[in-house]
Amino acid sequence: MSFENSKGETFLYELARAGETTKLIGYMKRGSSPVVRQRAAELLGDFSDLSEEQGREEVITELIVTVQQCDDEDVRSQAVDSLVRFGDEPLKRLINRFADFDVSSAPGWLIAENLVEWLEMDRPEFRLVAATGIGWFGGEETLPALVSAFTDTDARVRLRAVRACGSIGDDRCVEALATRLTDPDTRVQKEAASALGALGTKNALDALIPAARDADPEVRQIAIENLGQYGSIEPLVVLLRALEDESGPIRRTAIISLIELFVQAPSDKSHKMRSTIVEQLEALELVDVVPQLVDILNESERWAIRRNAIWLIGRLVDEADPQVQECLIDALDDEDDSTAQVAATTLAKLGGKDLEKRLMMYRQRQEGGSEPWVRTQFVLDKLGTDPGAELVSTGVNYTYVSEPEDYSEDDDDGAPDT
Repeated sequence: MSFENSKGETFLYELARAGETTKLIGYMKRGSSPVVRQRAAELLGDFSDLSEEQGREEVITELIVTVQQCDDEDVRSQAVDSLVRFGDEPLKRLINRFADFDVSSAPGWLIAENLVEWLEMDRPEFRLVAATGIGWFGGEETLPALVSAFTDTDARVRLRAVRACGSIGDDRCVEALATRLTDPDTRVQKEAASALGALGTKNALDALIPAARDADPEVRQIAIENLGQYGSIEPLVVLLRALEDESGPIRRTAIISLIELFVQAPSDKSHKMRSTIVEQLEALELVDVVPQLVDILNESERWAIRRNAIWLIGRLVDEADPQVQECLIDALDDEDDSTAQVAATTLAKLGGKDLEKRLMMYRQRQEGGSEPWVRTQFVLDKLGTDPGAELVSTGVNYTYVSEPEDYSEDDDDGAPDT
């Protein structure tokens, strides 16, 4: 097969559209000009979603070989750039090829020490690989080199350096990470917010607060999501303000973070924090958080979040409307027993138009004597209705408590303590 370029570069795009990766590899290795080889290497990066059966391994291997053996710097750099798109594992293999030792058995500090030298290379693609690898293998001794890379002229290098600092997890890089919250590239800003959140220390979270007011909604969301780690009242004003954000996902994230505040709080401070948050939510005039709580209850996979969302509904709602009724009734069958108990006592406390009818319809779908059936009957008993429907006394009693964590199981009958 001839690799002469007689049709400009159009034919390479035709090969890419046809999925001819083997032919593209040929042009990357033996194309008639560096421009053709570089373009072929670039197009191979578009196949990062290939399966093994479709030739993924062949593409990765040949990109690594090109980085290692090609005599043209532009082609090598493009091969690195394309390789990055295939994920972290190929980059580890690339590092192993260039190291003077076996990376798989070498200590992390030795690998990182070699990669620090790569941060000084002229080609940004190699600096990118270096920053990425230091995040895997480096420790606190590599932080100065990574922080220096925060001002790299290439945004991809800055992003990887910021991510590496977050992976290493040293509080001493907080100040430097905070400077990247105003990086010219939004991707770097998001990575800096994520890195500060991953650190999760008081200093890191303090530095993250300004990002909750960032112009970019994704940066705001990352910051707001992580502020729930505080376990104290400090970010309350910021989170309350976020409840008025124009972005629905951000408003929902703010509610979850408010819940996280008292979930993460020390036990001796949790009660006061709950009371403060409820008071502040009740004082909001322009924001109705109940629909957000209903969505969280329906969508969250975390028991503590669902349980406390129900608890908040019980504190913020005077009478359950149909939407609230349906979500609480569905929670009577929650796999977390405490969450289901909170749902039962909240329904009994709130009541609401047509609630009895909905409960009886729900009970008919449950196996007699099952936990959901018993909880449903408890609510009906508490509501004092169900006339002519063979009301059955279950002997079960629940008490509406001040906090979800106050529920416990009775060793004798499995019902919560009264």
